[in-house]
Amino acid sequence: MLARLLQVRVSALTRALVGRYFHTNAGLATQTNTYEDVTHPEIFQKVDVKEIISRFRELGPFPADSSVLNPQHYYQNQSVLDWMFKHKSHPVTLRQLAGFGRRLTREKILTSANFVRIELPTRLAMRLEDLQRLPFGVTNNFHLVQVYESYCHAFNLFRKYPKITSLEENDAFNEFLSRLLDEHLMVLPHLVMGALECSISQVLPPQALDQFISSLLRLRISRRVIIEEHLSLSKSFKASPHEEKPADYIGDLFYQCDAVDTLQKVALLIKDSLAAQYPDISMPELKIDTTTANKLVKFPFLISHLHFIFGEILRNSFDATLQHHIAQCQANGTDPKTISPPPISINIVELKTDILFRFSDRGGGIEDDILSNIWSFGKPPDISSESLLNFHLLPGLELSSESVLQTSQLAVPSSPTHFSRKEAPLTKDVLVSTSLQDNMSARGGSLNTLTTRPYEFKLGLGLAMCKVYVDYWNGEIKMHSMKGYGSDTFLKLTRLGEVGTKAQMDRA
Repeated sequence: MLARLLQVRVSALTRALVGRYFHTNAGLATQTNTYEDVTHPEIFQKVDVKEIISRFRELGPFPADSSVLNPQHYYQNQSVLDWMFKHKSHPVTLRQLAGFGRRLTREKILTSANFVRIELPTRLAMRLEDLQRLPFGVTNNFHLVQVYESYCHAFNLFRKYPKITSLEENDAFNEFLSRLLDEHLMVLPHLVMGALECSISQVLPPQALDQFISSLLRLRISRRVIIEEHLSLSKSFKASPHEEKPADYIGDLFYQCDAVDTLQKVALLIKDSLAAQYPDISMPELKIDTTTANKLVKFPFLISHLHFIFGEILRNSFDATLQHHIAQCQANGTDPKTISPPPISINIVELKTDILFRFSDRGGGIEDDILSNIWSFGKPPDISSESLLNFHLLPGLELSSESVLQTSQLAVPSSPTHFSRKEAPLTKDVLVSTSLQDNMSARGGSLNTLTTRPYEFKLGLGLAMCKVYVDYWNGEIKMHSMKGYGSDTFLKLTRLGEVGTKAQMDRA
């Protein structure tokens, strides 16, 4: 067992060091297209082997630099078990949040603050226990160690936070929450890279890996939604303490999204990212048809989530259409630059409680064995290896073998009326931002930057993540494909806030 743990850690450490070298040597990175290139002797010799060897001396069953993942702490953290024994997670729906925030009072703001103060450590404790039940080789993964430590520190900060009894204390609590959100921007990249490395080392079966990663993603979504909703309520109460919201109000966090306008903006972004990869070739035309006469279909949604969902579907459709178009032209002896590729069609159907989308492309279809695995995080090792290398090469990525999340540098008020903390630099957004972010939620964070990543950095997990976000908001996503012709992707999004809508904030 110890030998297996060391093997997993050696593999992860080597990939991290090689990836960091490529990140700081852009010229070499641009010449490297696959993970097999990384293992080529000529490239591997350029990595500082002495540094790798020095790191191997630190290897053991536990990370050498971890403050919580060690024999004294792991499986023995009584505080997590005690908290779970005393507190249970409370299901909450957007309809409940909307009703709560329609007419705000001082008492409601304080109730909301203390709900967040108790609910978030309860959900964090549930995930910490889940992590501890996994094979140790999973939690001991370099990237998942960062996630585990981040959740552990956040749990301890929340459980020690005193009860909030005044609006001044709520202001301090909001500052604490805002900083916590910013500090946790790097959790998502660590989580994705950890999933890829687990696929490569095959320490978990694909089904178990799907369940594990999905649960952590749901926690991330629910935590951020609950925090952002409280921050929104507090801001609204300060600005207009006696204002009564309209009947369809479900919080300032959600925008009335125009489906056609959003699709066109995301499609333009995708086309721009493909232009360098397919020079002088016309982009597929985007045809949108709706059941409404004026093509105006609006519904409330979290804008960063909607951009990501649309972006991943369209990214795959545009790329497949162009590749199939070029292959067909070459087979027929024609120039793909002189013939326009087939269009991508989107049909939108507006129902009382749902919005239905069908994305149709003529991109040649997908093999059955690939289609059956398209929503899974458990990709084959060779595909996961290539995706992991692309993640290491993403512009602006600042993850290295020394990177740690700085949540521990946040401090809890020493008394109910005083808030203090050590000044720590906020974690940077780990990916390059673009102008599209101006239209997104202010704290879309690393999800926004995944949406706007350059085309050449294929991560392999976009649709798997997409399904988690769709499922979280009680939607559905399916794909049907005909090999040699094309694919249809069906997306159902529930109108948030409708009677009976139950967002999965109870599935922490």
